[in-house]
Amino acid sequence: MLGRSVRLADDGKPFILGQANSAGKQVSALVATLTGPVLKLTNKGAGAALQLQVAAGAPPIKVNAVAGRAINLDADKLDGRDASQIGVNGVELVSKRGADNSTSSKSVQVNCPAGKIAVGGGGRIVGTVTNIAIHESRQHYGDPSAWLLSAHEVNSTADSWVIDADAVCVLAGTP
Repeated sequence: MLGRSVRLADDGKPFILGQANSAGKQVSALVATLTGPVLKLTNKGAGAALQLQVAAGAPPIKVNAVAGRAINLDADKLDGRDASQIGVNGVELVSKRGADNSTSSKSVQVNCPAGKIAVGGGGRIVGTVTNIAIHESRQHYGDPSAWLLSAHEVNSTADSWVIDADAVCVLAGTP
């Protein structure tokens, strides 16, 4: 159809190649039954073959729900992030044992390796005593790479006990 114009939707204006066109209503659908692409855009220059511009917050492209996987579409850099920065990656359990003595209140801080943050944690009390309570298990204030576990004797005892603390560490992604 080279050299011919195609009418846009209901506004009656022709679509002219090589110049900016506009339409006040939806452009008619392009429907075909082919084994290859219905539309192919080729730019032999240095620029992109397709540029989509939409209002802020509007999706730039929409596909049907049963569409297959896009061939040669590299989504490794989604929103400027590498795939390793999306979701939870590099999960590691780090443990630390506290002092084994009869001190009435104890805390153990577990530090994640460099580049990781603590997203969870917990621990247990080790010893023959039964009157110890864990009263705090949280990410350390001001240090997202550390987990703090604290416990105390409910009733004072001379028996020795120890805190075994764990931190669940993950790679710190780019927000």
